[in-house]
Amino acid sequence: MESNLSKISERRRRWAALAVGLIATGVFFVNICDLVFDCGCASLWAGGAEHCNIHHAEGPRCPWCANPFTAGAGAFVSVAVAQVWLAVGPLAVGLAARVALTVAALPAVGVAIGWLQGSWYGYWG
Repeated sequence: MESNLSKISERRRRWAALAVGLIATGVFFVNICDLVFDCGCASLWAGGAEHCNIHHAEGPRCPWCANPFTAGAGAFVSVAVAQVWLAVGPLAVGLAARVALTVAALPAVGVAIGWLQGSWYGYWG
């Protein structure tokens, strides 16, 4: 029988894995934006959306930057929901795997949602 202390300890490890994933998402989300849309966004420490194509007079507009409260937030929340499930869900994996999965959810889910949203908004066509 598992003790209460080890259950608490396991919960804390799972929440720590989630924290790592969410921090990575907060820091690198704009990099995924540029990866998907090739819009000019850069790392937060290199200007963020300062060079995004939403600032251009013509041409396509990055869906995440042009619609931050719908497309951008929707993509961010989609990544976060996947990370919650991977970090605190019923997977039978250890802490290192949970951390790796939550961090890997950012590019995996971010690219998939970005592709769907870019197609929906007609970004590439």
